[in-house]
Amino acid sequence: MLHFAEKAEEDVQQIDFDFLIDGELLRVSVSNHMEEKGISSETVVEIEYFEKHPAPTPEGSLLHDDWVSSVQGLKDRIITGSYDNTVRMWNTQGENLMTLSYHSDPVKCVSWIKKDGETSLLVSGSHDQTLVIWEVNEEKQTYQALHSCRGHARSVDTVAVDKSGTKICSGSFDSMIKIWSAGNLPLLLGKVS
Repeated sequence: MLHFAEKAEEDVQQIDFDFLIDGELLRVSVSNHMEEKGISSETVVEIEYFEKHPAPTPEGSLLHDDWVSSVQGLKDRIITGSYDNTVRMWNTQGENLMTLSYHSDPVKCVSWIKKDGETSLLVSGSHDQTLVIWEVNEEKQTYQALHSCRGHARSVDTVAVDKSGTKICSGSFDSMIKIWSAGNLPLLLGKVS
């Protein structure tokens, strides 16, 4: 009987918990928390608990020549914008697949428009006050700046693309948001050489 109890204790897995009081994560003892918040020890306090999970850990690093200002992933690819004036495409193993150069100033934002097989459309915004729409062909290791969109008076700091890939929204340090019609760009994917 004693042998069975020892075996059962070995099979028990310890589970750690985190605790919330009034929506605040408890990082000190309950008595210290109550003292810090001025809560009387006579007060009924509702404590929520949930299973503690470890924080994510980095699997690798990708190196630019300067400060990285934007990152966006899609499927098994990552695009980054950097203060080295480039947009880079990476795979999830950390290999730099391509470096796109066109902007004359730091790239502040990047976004995917569409990815079909080896060909992708993406957009980048820069301190040079432009948005650039790119076509990238991974198979041929080529890229082309299809359009340079001008209209902001200051740095283009953020960009978003609608799900259909036909509208692009940019935000700038000039206090303006601009909506750009990408028209039939997704239809051109793979047809532009």
